[in-house]
Amino acid sequence: MEIGKEFNIQPYGTEALSTLRIEMGHVAGSELDGRTIPYDNSLEGLVSKKKDFIGKRSLTREAFTTNDRQKVVGVVPLDKKTSIPEGSHLVKDAKAALPNPKLGYISASCWSVEYDNPFSLAILKDGKNMIGKKLFVMSPLKNKIIPVEIVSSHYVDPKGERVRS
Repeated sequence: MEIGKEFNIQPYGTEALSTLRIEMGHVAGSELDGRTIPYDNSLEGLVSKKKDFIGKRSLTREAFTTNDRQKVVGVVPLDKKTSIPEGSHLVKDAKAALPNPKLGYISASCWSVEYDNPFSLAILKDGKNMIGKKLFVMSPLKNKIIPVEIVSSHYVDPKGERVRS
């Protein structure tokens, strides 16, 4: 702390670090859970186009090349107040007969200090094409139905201007 005093350094905990990573759309364990591939998490730049690697053949299988493949997106409650439980399901129609078709799930949630409202990351089918759409988060465990809007997973500093200044 003494060394960083001239830079106004502040202590932080792991919860603050988690909030920052969620607001910036950085994927971590909850998005990299074995059900996603690099393309789902916008990590295609890390996949070699020239060299062979373990798993390369698997990425060409039909299930992994469909156009409506799941993607990481951001989720904001329409009321800007209700926190979204992790693990909740995203659905198109909150009143649909059971089993209600699940479009995706909430992978991480936090309170956005930057915008003073809840923000979540989700893995959503056809995610990038769903940005701007209104859906519902359903949490049977918390008995909640929350109207939400799908937004970019890069909620804070989407162009990276602040991080590079």
